[in-house]
Amino acid sequence: TPHGDDGGGPGSCLESSSSPDICRSEASVDATMSAPTYAVEYAKSGRSTCKESKETIAKGELRIGKITSVPRDDEEFLMTNWHKAVPFFQMMKRMRKKEYQLKSVDDLAGFDDLTAEDQATLRQYVSDFHDDDVDWPPAPPKKERKRKASTDEPAEEPAAEAGDAAAAPPAAKSPKQTAAPKTTADLPPIADEVRENVSGKEEMRALAEELVRRCRDRGLDVPSDDDAARKKLGTYIMNAKTGATVDVAAALRTADTEFGLKTTVEVQCAANEGLASAFKELSSYEFKMGDRMKGVAYQKVSAKIAEQTEPITSGKQAAKLPTIGKGSAAKIDEYLQDGAIAKLQEYKNSG
Repeated sequence: TPHGDDGGGPGSCLESSSSPDICRSEASVDATMSAPTYAVEYAKSGRSTCKESKETIAKGELRIGKITSVPRDDEEFLMTNWHKAVPFFQMMKRMRKKEYQLKSVDDLAGFDDLTAEDQATLRQYVSDFHDDDVDWPPAPPKKERKRKASTDEPAEEPAAEAGDAAAAPPAAKSPKQTAAPKTTADLPPIADEVRENVSGKEEMRALAEELVRRCRDRGLDVPSDDDAARKKLGTYIMNAKTGATVDVAAALRTADTEFGLKTTVEVQCAANEGLASAFKELSSYEFKMGDRMKGVAYQKVSAKIAEQTEPITSGKQAAKLPTIGKGSAAKIDEYLQDGAIAKLQEYKNSG
């Protein structure tokens, strides 16, 4: 009896390879192969279960099958374990034999029968799975452990008597702290300022260097490369220059608009603030570039770094943390060695 949508075991299909009717859409699979093959389809009913997440696969929902041949009574059978899309890649990540992992959508039987949208999604999933810069798929949610209810009754605390010296006074309210600025609109206003006799290259360079320092002190997201930052400010100065007179306030207001505030992240360990902020900023650029997967991945790296109570001292150390892959670990080493992430600087300098 076949096991699957129409039979016993949920999420799998077992059928003799000698039968002319081999397990639905897997008729073309070679049962003699030792390595698994893969197929994709829309579930024909709502009776199959994802082998990885144990969730029910709804009728019409996209599902991916891992197909293996199993010897049984001198015959070969095909067994298909069905998975929802993301749990399928979580299963692949745990595979010991990496050569058995799905390498391309070309290896998915039934791929051409999917909608264009689902084809695009699976192409992205496969690409991100094999991209060291993207920590994907996301880790499966942790299962909550059920705790046994304690049979011991909590000890009843005696009520404090009036005038009891041991009774603690109400806690004093902490002074209200000023919130950190979220946008340049929250920064102190720029006062009117004009600089005269700015005529030669030396005067222009000196003014540009001064404004770079002032922008950084103001908390703006100025490029970390001094030359790139000076060139940017030089452009703003030229646009605010009339003859030998520069409207410094106008140049600074342009810098506010163009640079914006530097990204900061609340961290448990102050030594990790720059690193967490760099990945948060890199995430923002990836979102702007339309690469949502990388944006989400770097966002998670930033959050994980921010959670650490001890300084991150190497990419190798960070790679032991969930959500941080090889590509992100290499960028961490880059930042710790050079004080910057090259990809981030590339985005900032080109923007």
